[in-house]
Amino acid sequence: MYIVNLNAALVPIARTRDFMILLSCVTIVLLIALSAVLSRGITKRIVNLRNAAIRIADGNLEDILPEKDDYSDEISDLLKSFRIMVGRLDALLNERFQMAINLKNAEIKALQAQINPHFLYNTLDIISWRAIRQDNYDIYNLIKNLAKYYKLSLNRGRDIVPLSDELDHIRYYVNIQNERVNNNILLTVDVKNSFLNLFLPKLTLQPIVENSILHGLMEKDPPGGNIRINAESTNDNGYAIHITDDGVGIAPGKLEEILSEQKDNEFRAGFGLNNIRYRLRLSVGGDLRIDSQPGKGTKVTIILPHGKNAGIVV
Repeated sequence: MYIVNLNAALVPIARTRDFMILLSCVTIVLLIALSAVLSRGITKRIVNLRNAAIRIADGNLEDILPEKDDYSDEISDLLKSFRIMVGRLDALLNERFQMAINLKNAEIKALQAQINPHFLYNTLDIISWRAIRQDNYDIYNLIKNLAKYYKLSLNRGRDIVPLSDELDHIRYYVNIQNERVNNNILLTVDVKNSFLNLFLPKLTLQPIVENSILHGLMEKDPPGGNIRINAESTNDNGYAIHITDDGVGIAPGKLEEILSEQKDNEFRAGFGLNNIRYRLRLSVGGDLRIDSQPGKGTKVTIILPHGKNAGIVV
């Protein structure tokens, strides 16, 4: 048996107790500080993402989020995906803006092409009546075709016209050209009545036929040849209009240059084939394709989708 002072016996226990309390307090403080730092790092990125979404709603797509992220977690994946989405949205908006500019430029060119015909049409009408009074019917027929050609060019200011109007426009144009080449150009239109009410942009066929004549038929020896226009349905419920000639054709290198969308090539007549392609894409969602073999001829195909203002049969 031993006799021990109680206070002396409790001193080590008290020290151990005080040390454990101090250690717990320090640990809690450190955990709180560490949690605050981690929470701030997480919430800061979430707040940045929220602010970025607010700026996008206000129409600002530049400098939305920093490119570099020091973390590798789910939020980092979310930020990366968000940056990619914003980049694609910005590219899409720029593309639509450029498309709107191209469409406006095409409309301006079409408007410029309508200004002179309006005055010429009225003047030609006067000349035709004077030709009738003098019994000069050759001049009258030529003037009549030219007047109707310009009248259809105006077409009451409409930008989208039925295929029947475009075909009439082509007939008058070829009649005028035949006066120059002694009727050596044979135009064949093989289009069913069910396709005559297909809608397409005004002045779509004429530049193509003009190219066929000037760069295809007129370069043959002797000048002249055949142009055939036909239409058919496609497998995707759309429509295809083919303009085929038996001219000299186009060399592969020249064809690649014509189809290039990066520059304005010299193979053009008035609006140019690329302008026609832009107008088809922007106004009705269509497209243009060219197939050619040197010495055998050229085939230009106009693709019209089925939809509003685009190849609808009414």
